[in-house]
Amino acid sequence: MIPEAKIKDWSIEYCKQSNRCYLLCKGIVWAADEDNEKQEQQFAVDKCTGSVLVGGLGVGWIVEQLATKDTVTRIVVIERSPEVIELVWKYLDTKGKAEIVRDDIFQYLRNIAAKENFDYIYFDIWPSISRDIYRDSLLPLRELAEKLVPVARVLCWKEDEMRQKYGK
Repeated sequence: MIPEAKIKDWSIEYCKQSNRCYLLCKGIVWAADEDNEKQEQQFAVDKCTGSVLVGGLGVGWIVEQLATKDTVTRIVVIERSPEVIELVWKYLDTKGKAEIVRDDIFQYLRNIAAKENFDYIYFDIWPSISRDIYRDSLLPLRELAEKLVPVARVLCWKEDEMRQKYGK
């Protein structure tokens, strides 16, 4: 279990009533271990096999779920915030399959990822959905990732919802 803590603008907090874990930045929820969050990420857990690149650590739920799969052999998590890494990473059970890289996911995809071999890529680096996030984050990340893995193997949190509201 990740303990409550605060480092600079980032914090791990628990709801006393539900005992759910939240990752916040300046009071804004970026990730949670709520049932709806888990359901929204389950499609990626179900699909991923082999070597998986994960953009965004959050509270680490997806990393732990991927690590339990026999068909997942390696997980590389890219997280740009050293505070999030410090708050979360050491408390995760990754079954020895995962490594954390402190980097910006855009930079990583441009400079390093081509030297790696991934079977799937999953992105969850936005706290909510909006036209700006769709245009400025999801689409550019997808474009970079599609140079590394087949289109169907690039998975994004809330992509379908954003495409329906803002996309093509």
